[in-house]
Amino acid sequence: MTTEVVQTKGIFRGLPKYPDNTPQQTALITGANGISGYYMIKVLAENPQIWKKIYCLSRRPPAIPGGLPKNAEFVQCDFLKSADEIGGVMKNHGITHVSQPIQDKLLANFLGALDVTSIKPKRIMLQTGAKNYAVHNGPTKIPQEESDPRPQTEPNFYFYQEDTLSAWAQKTPATRYTIAMPSFILGAVPNAAMNAAFPLAVYCAVCKHLNEPLVFPGGFNSWTTPQMVSTSQMDAYLEEYLAIGLPDSETARETGAGKGHGGKGKNYGREEGQGKFNAVDGALWAWESSWPRIAEWYGLPYEGPNGKTDQIAHEVDLGQGPRGYGPGAKMQLRFSTVAWASSSKVQQAWKEIAAQHDLLEKELTDTERVFGFLDGWVNQPFPLQYSSKKVRKAGFHGFVDSEEALLGVFEELAAIRMVPPVPKVRTTFE
Repeated sequence: MTTEVVQTKGIFRGLPKYPDNTPQQTALITGANGISGYYMIKVLAENPQIWKKIYCLSRRPPAIPGGLPKNAEFVQCDFLKSADEIGGVMKNHGITHVSQPIQDKLLANFLGALDVTSIKPKRIMLQTGAKNYAVHNGPTKIPQEESDPRPQTEPNFYFYQEDTLSAWAQKTPATRYTIAMPSFILGAVPNAAMNAAFPLAVYCAVCKHLNEPLVFPGGFNSWTTPQMVSTSQMDAYLEEYLAIGLPDSETARETGAGKGHGGKGKNYGREEGQGKFNAVDGALWAWESSWPRIAEWYGLPYEGPNGKTDQIAHEVDLGQGPRGYGPGAKMQLRFSTVAWASSSKVQQAWKEIAAQHDLLEKELTDTERVFGFLDGWVNQPFPLQYSSKKVRKAGFHGFVDSEEALLGVFEELAAIRMVPPVPKVRTTFE
């Protein structure tokens, strides 16, 4: 019998409590000023007795309120550089041993730098995303499970990353690797890329400023479709757990394929080496329930879809998608938040809001990239239900109410002056 001890930290429940004799580790976080890297630093700093040193590699220092924790060191590093140059930076900062390198976009350069420095990590934690299932191409089988075959709809950069890491690991048997796959990410950092929370907070703030109802931009299918989202802080708790790899034979089990979904070979759980895990909050999300609550935070009336075609301004037929059978799916837009954010009325409203609250972003820029992510979230016409069976069997039981987490992220965004404060006229959660 195995005993698993859990704890609660604020709204984050069921988190692992590590034994006092957990070995000390050294972490290297790449992309440390990004949304995932920021929360990874924050979470690791909660356990300084385990993480004796945290190296934070990025082009710019992480924008952490109050500065980096005492056990963390910023190392300026551009991963567009060659492996030799990256390795030289690491050597110059005395990085000679790392227990857990965590997260990297430009993976090949980073792995090459490890070879240059002769560093043999205990484990590499790679974060990819739900595009592993090609959910951006249309309907998939549900629930989405880590052992699902790789979709063949189009070339997928995540598969290139997995194969690059797998090939490197075969030549480096001392290093194990784990892959985490989050859904739509919620977090608060100055850089709004790949962040669903920031554009939604902007939309709510502008509607409040203009005294307009909070109109749902999508159609009835996306209004009622269940999905799951990924709060960055919960992702970080999971990735810390998977990286530490506590000795527990009960959670080591064969779980699928070595080369992504459905490849050949073995893909074991936490202790036995490689593994892929869905990384979600654990709560179902549907706009039909969440949108009215978000409107209440701002004291606004809301308008949901009426299910009639006269509300739909644009429709995209996604077909049967990677699933390859069934009725297919259609993305229905009442309006695009990209077009909304680009309008002169909204641009002027944001300038007024930014001046009133002394916000960092005085104008709404790069609207296609930032609000395109929101359009994808509010116009999700088929279920995103990522299986948690594998991660639960591995002993991780973390849970957060995604609505509570979203409000917390809105408040974090306000604290770093990315958006105005949330009025919180009424807040209710199940």
